[in-house]
Amino acid sequence: MAVSGEAEASAALATLKQVEQSAQAIGDDVESLLSGLQTALHSVSHTSVEYMRVYSDAAANLSESVSSSVSQGRHFIEGCAKLDERMVHAERLLGQVRGLKEALTALETNLGLPVAKAE
Repeated sequence: MAVSGEAEASAALATLKQVEQSAQAIGDDVESLLSGLQTALHSVSHTSVEYMRVYSDAAANLSESVSSSVSQGRHFIEGCAKLDERMVHAERLLGQVRGLKEALTALETNLGLPVAKAE
């Protein structure tokens, strides 16, 4: 029985050594996987930071463009309003010119002069 006990002990040690080697290999694989995961997470984080920076810059540029467009639009509207005010004066002047033309036509008719045709 001593031989049988030694054989069992030897087999148990061999099995224990295989378990230890397997555990070491698994530990190495886990360490490698975690290292790869860390690298991937670092890369994703860096990409996310760059994306947010680009997004922030784009939002800032868009905001500046919108503000500039609004300012130019207001300036255009103010110019249109001033032009509209000036057109009121031009319309009054047109009315006066038409009145003068009618008076001149009436005068020419009363004096027996040939009436000039409007172009």
